[in-house]
Amino acid sequence: MQNVSDIVANATTVACKCPQCGAPASGFELGGKLTACLCNACRTAVTPEPVGQGNRSFGDWGIMPTEERQTFDAYTMYAPAQAEVVAICRRWAPRAARNWLALFGKCGTGKDHLATAMLLHNIDKLRTCYADSAAGVMAMFRTKAYHAGGNGEMEALRWFERLDVLVLRDVGVKQATNSEFGTIIELLDRRYRAGKAVVITSNMSPKEFKQAFSDRAADRLWQLGMIHNGNPYVICDWESWRRRSTNTEGEA
Repeated sequence: MQNVSDIVANATTVACKCPQCGAPASGFELGGKLTACLCNACRTAVTPEPVGQGNRSFGDWGIMPTEERQTFDAYTMYAPAQAEVVAICRRWAPRAARNWLALFGKCGTGKDHLATAMLLHNIDKLRTCYADSAAGVMAMFRTKAYHAGGNGEMEALRWFERLDVLVLRDVGVKQATNSEFGTIIELLDRRYRAGKAVVITSNMSPKEFKQAFSDRAADRLWQLGMIHNGNPYVICDWESWRRRSTNTEGEA
């Protein structure tokens, strides 16, 4: 039996068309059989882009330039309960056995800031990540599926499954369709089975989250979530920073 190195040595590289989009690409011919490869653009569309120390552009991660400054040190604390929540977020590790964490609470309490800080705090341990709202995740899913061609939806699911971390922001702010909910639940289920990290922020209560995302998704959170006071989530229960800032300026 030939080993892999012998087979590769006997293969001939040839020019061909990308099987997805028809653009110029390269493939290899062996024994009269041509195997075409994806072009660079289509390959990029279905492969998570690594972001390491040498590349600090987080646009592909869903992190905007203004959010790159949202570190733990830059987080404004004005309520006693915040210190405990920040400590929990600092302990979160993307490759830990329990690497899911949900942050529930009122609007303006800094949940998304903390989720971004968790990513930046672990930047040297991450290669790939994506952070966006459920609607944004669905838009990216459709984009990946379109570029992947015939097997698009499966390739898009795999793209999200391979990410080191998936951050779902503002879950429940915009009502999703049944189809979108089904896709999000499938993404969560695949990441659960792969042991991949998930961070969720939401203005909903834990009970509302369970009702919106089904018992299965809630069970995944319980099984892989960081346990705090017997629950796999934290509650950001303090005054809105934006409202507090407005009131303080008015008093001044």
